[in-house]
Amino acid sequence: MPILNNLYPPVVPDTMPAFNREEQCNIGFSIPIYNSKEDIAENLVQISITNLKTNISAFNKKLYPSGIKFATMTPVNNLYGYNYIVPINKNDLINGRFELNTFYKVQLRFTKKIDKISKPKKEKESEWFESNSSNFSEWSKACIIKGISAPTLTLNNFSENNSKTSEVILSNPLIDITGKLVFSKNENEYLKNYNIKILDGETKKILFRSEDIYPTAKNEFNYVLPYALKDGDTYFL
Repeated sequence: MPILNNLYPPVVPDTMPAFNREEQCNIGFSIPIYNSKEDIAENLVQISITNLKTNISAFNKKLYPSGIKFATMTPVNNLYGYNYIVPINKNDLINGRFELNTFYKVQLRFTKKIDKISKPKKEKESEWFESNSSNFSEWSKACIIKGISAPTLTLNNFSENNSKTSEVILSNPLIDITGKLVFSKNENEYLKNYNIKILDGETKKILFRSEDIYPTAKNEFNYVLPYALKDGDTYFL
């Protein structure tokens, strides 16, 4: 029997890094080695997202009656080892947001490129999925994502040089880098580890990079910088 569909599912990570829940989530993936971009209809990727608390689709049914979103894949330069992304916007979801303290399961699949196949019209989605089921790849493995509120970072011994820029000046010679990361109320996130980088203010060259540092107090950091900063020079921290 001839093989009618040799389209393999997208290659996705087990998890994606936490993202700002007020912004879109970009899901990274790669095309399997057995296929090429030319095998995929209109460069479109089908996306499924499930709320792991309820085990139901997180997509707004008015926007996506079948619980599947079509998105155009965008090439990227090695995002966590993957070559393409597709977006999930907060407005795609029930209640128009990624829920707090909630994990989601995302799966992707391709549509085979054949003559006279295109993205379905909303009112005829169910018919389209049924008639074209033989042209789909399998769903990818599950990729787990979680949106968090943007935390507030406080650095001690820094003062604002200009409120319209992100530039700061040191009020004292920088020896200890101390501060705190504050998460949104009712959010069960915490600072697991951090690292410190010092970049040249002009060339952006990395002058110093610490190892991963684990906080001794919850969500606080305290680090003695073993790098001498030159008086009058500009740096990025």
